Amino acid sequence: MFKTAISVIALTLSVSLPNVAHSKDLIDNKDEFLQKVVGKKVAQSESTWLRMAPNGNIEGRVKGIKVSGKWYWQGNYWCRTARIGIIPVPRECQQITLLGGNKLELRRYKGTGSKHNYTMY
Repeated sequence: MFKTAISVIALTLSVSLPNVAHSKDLIDNKDEFLQKVVGKKVAQSESTWLRMAPNGNIEGRVKGIKVSGKWYWQGNYWCRTARIGIIPVPRECQQITLLGGNKLELRRYKGTGSKHNYTMY
């Protein structure tokens, strides 16, 4: 009986309280991307970061190696072409989710691939 009461209370709290610490905001249009992400440094570490410019350019570093490229919006996805140093990176479209505050998740292959988390500054 006691376990059942605790389970009901826990379920009620999880349903009724807003999920502030783990709020997710799927960015599925260019205007929202421009407003919330463009111009900010999006970093995994000091040596791995990107910055998307309003004109569609990408600059940054991956493990300290220069990254350059172009981004564009297609459907509900952020897409990019890039080079890491002299090595071309294949064109790819990714799903972008804000994870509350300044945290960002990129999910490869239109949301079906691996996830990569970043902090925005």
